[in-house]
Amino acid sequence: MSCIDPILLNDWYIVGKAEDIQPGTIKPVRLLGEDIVVWRGSSLESPVLAWQDWCPHRGVPLSLGKIVGDRLACRYHGWQYDKTGQCVCVPSLPTQSPPVNAHVKTYKCQESSGYIWANLGDFPRQLPAFPNNPDHRQFVAEPYYISSSPFRVMENNLDMSHPAFLHEGTIGDPNFPLVEDYEVNAEKDRIVIRNIQSWQVGANYTNIKTLSKINISSLIINYPLSMTAVKEIEDSNEKIYVFINITPIEEEKSVMWISFAMNYGHEIAESEMQTYTDKVFREDVFILESQRPARLPLLYQKDTDPQWPPEVHVRCDKASVVYRRWLKSLGITFGVC
Repeated sequence: MSCIDPILLNDWYIVGKAEDIQPGTIKPVRLLGEDIVVWRGSSLESPVLAWQDWCPHRGVPLSLGKIVGDRLACRYHGWQYDKTGQCVCVPSLPTQSPPVNAHVKTYKCQESSGYIWANLGDFPRQLPAFPNNPDHRQFVAEPYYISSSPFRVMENNLDMSHPAFLHEGTIGDPNFPLVEDYEVNAEKDRIVIRNIQSWQVGANYTNIKTLSKINISSLIINYPLSMTAVKEIEDSNEKIYVFINITPIEEEKSVMWISFAMNYGHEIAESEMQTYTDKVFREDVFILESQRPARLPLLYQKDTDPQWPPEVHVRCDKASVVYRRWLKSLGITFGVC
């Protein structure tokens, strides 16, 4: 991982839903090109841990192993590792102490906002947080795996002119494509976008196909691959908080995680929410996987790929333009071109 941008290494990324990492669970994941094993011991009090998916004995993935109490045992020779990553048992030599250097590389791991988060760096930034209001309807969607740059995926969520066309029949109407002018400001550590007004069908994430004017009163990017937005529906009191995080698997492979908190809709079944969300975001997956180049082109690049001419921008793309400039100022090289 020596070539990974430091700011990306020190950010937090979702590696699973909290409800999916029950006691006794072992889950292999890939993050920033690194194979990780996420696991929890057999008791309810066992913490969730994230390690390099590699046994130091003979290089076998530990994700192939099994849980033994609060230890993770390798499938190949049964070596057992405690929660610190230290080997504490070599079954073939029961009377001898395990080698001191038999230690798995461990990473930081936390549970928050309904997710399990991992951090591969030495200087982790603050964990992204989602508003937790017990009066709101909470929904954590299933993840979307996308063969595209994580930054392409993130930028798509800032693009307010595509729903009228890409999402025609779900949330878009090509007869109402107008995106009014909005505010966007890049600060040192974040981008703040305000007052994005456009039209959507079924803007409240229900199957009621009503055309409504929406206002994204704020959209804040505190991390290169994490954003929180507040969407308000005109002529109603309905408000939706949206939490989107992109996990970078590889430079051209990503996972998109989405959560909602709504001040209405407690009666809506979770299955109905998931079905509706799938209809919308699978359209995004389809188009994202078609984009070329798959990596996000940053502005003012010196080494432009001659196969692809520079992309063209218009006024309603200014959030994307500011995002690309901000990434460049942060020194991002992973997943961009």
